[in-house]
Amino acid sequence: MKEDPYSFISNWSVNFMKHKDLASKKIKNIVKEGKDKIIFECADNKKVYLVCPFLNEKEEIAKELNKNDSITIVTLNDLENLNFLIKNWDSLRRIENLSLIFINPYSKLDTKWFIKPYLHHKICDECSLEAGLKSLFESVEPIDRQTFKN
Repeated sequence: MKEDPYSFISNWSVNFMKHKDLASKKIKNIVKEGKDKIIFECADNKKVYLVCPFLNEKEEIAKELNKNDSITIVTLNDLENLNFLIKNWDSLRRIENLSLIFINPYSKLDTKWFIKPYLHHKICDECSLEAGLKSLFESVEPIDRQTFKN
């Protein structure tokens, strides 16, 4: 049976954040808004996770973001999502509070990789951007989209 990618990523995100919070215990409340938004209300800030299995379905990502929130987009680690990141790098790198996590919990290598385009753009050499992103992508095995319902 195929899994719902939104539930899969949403559950992974909640478990990931709870695990990160074990020592600090800053998460006070977790609010799920629809199938694609999770708000972690912390003692000192708010973190918004957007569940987006297939980035090409969200061509206007920047319009959904609130400039005051820390935004993390969680997506599947597959080649189409990597290509979306590369193709849309110029617009994504302008969003200061944006992070992306590419996941494959089934990977025998690492299970996730992170990128903060705004910061990465400041420190990386533009001519090696694509090679660098591909290297990060390859640190986690690609996940098969066929595992999930469309």
